Amino acid sequence: MAEGTTTEQGTQAQVTPDYQAQIDSLTLTNNTYAAKESFSKAGIPESMLEFVINTDKEKQDKAIENFTTAWNKAMKGAVTEKMKGVAPVITTPQVGVKKFTDMTYSERLALKQSNPTMYETMRKQF
Repeated sequence: MAEGTTTEQGTQAQVTPDYQAQIDSLTLTNNTYAAKESFSKAGIPESMLEFVINTDKEKQDKAIENFTTAWNKAMKGAVTEKMKGVAPVITTPQVGVKKFTDMTYSERLALKQSNPTMYETMRKQF
């Protein structure tokens, strides 16, 4: 805000330092609320707010945009790094069609209840 404001009569009224401090405090409160909302939508912890809060809304919006971009890039990189390695190999039990046909009704029922996908696969092979 400017150092002074123009009144209805056209004269300059000086803004006192206390009044300016109150304005800055309210602006900061409003900007903090807006930043919390932006961070919440982006899934960024509120503990990171201190890196973007500013009394200048335009600067703050740009800082939020930059921080969100950097955060998402860092999270993507961290997840990608954690996911590296050999994918687990999913094997099917070594139960052939002959074994399925040798199962009793209660064994087939138990298989169907414990592993419906395996049961259907083996039943179709039968």
